[in-house]
Amino acid sequence: MSFSPKASLSMAPWMAGVAIVAFGCDAQMTPDYKSDPIDSFRGMITSSLEHPISEAQVALVWVRDDRAVFEVVVDELVLNDGATEVEIGLSHSPDEGDFADCTLGGSRLAENQLGFGWIAVALQGVLPEGPVPLARLMELRRDGWILGFAPNHVVVWVGDEMLPDTNSARILSGTFTPGPYLMEGSSALRLAPENKSVPIVLTDSEDGFQVPFFPWRECTDVAPPAEASQSLGVDISMSPPQWGPST
Repeated sequence: MSFSPKASLSMAPWMAGVAIVAFGCDAQMTPDYKSDPIDSFRGMITSSLEHPISEAQVALVWVRDDRAVFEVVVDELVLNDGATEVEIGLSHSPDEGDFADCTLGGSRLAENQLGFGWIAVALQGVLPEGPVPLARLMELRRDGWILGFAPNHVVVWVGDEMLPDTNSARILSGTFTPGPYLMEGSSALRLAPENKSVPIVLTDSEDGFQVPFFPWRECTDVAPPAEASQSLGVDISMSPPQWGPST
């Protein structure tokens, strides 16, 4: 299976028609693709902060079992007193190293590389560049630099052509062509409805918060590594992780 996450979105339509050769014998399988990749989606930001802010950044946080990478997709966003609608563009894929490897290093050729992007709103100019440990991601949320996640939505970037009856297809509840998709769900993922804004509520971390679904166990068939659960402070095989008010 060739892995080409840097392929442009304009390539996705013709790639969908490529025949996929099944492994073993000479049979061929053509997945029943459920949708086409998207190039943007809308978010709806509201706030319950004790001290409201007027400006923020919107980022996709590409998470793996051991680290996170921030991609700022909307900079210097002016927030309204009430709700603020924002268009979130998906112009390029995450770097190859930011994908979750369901192929287990190429040992399972039928599986896929999947990028899981949490949708986050943060204070302007505070997000670090480059990969950070998961522990740092949680510190940014607990310390109030990240103001909120979209707890029930995640951007999934499909790295290669998908085959049915694989862990990758089960994670996404179907097969999809390479490219980005907006998914929803708190214990399993499914395609989010079109033309519906993603709600993101800004809250003080002291009030407790929830992070989006990350199907590590489903991708790898094994329990998350201990260091990943320790970094998050919770067993990430249990989705979605939640944190209560500080005591």
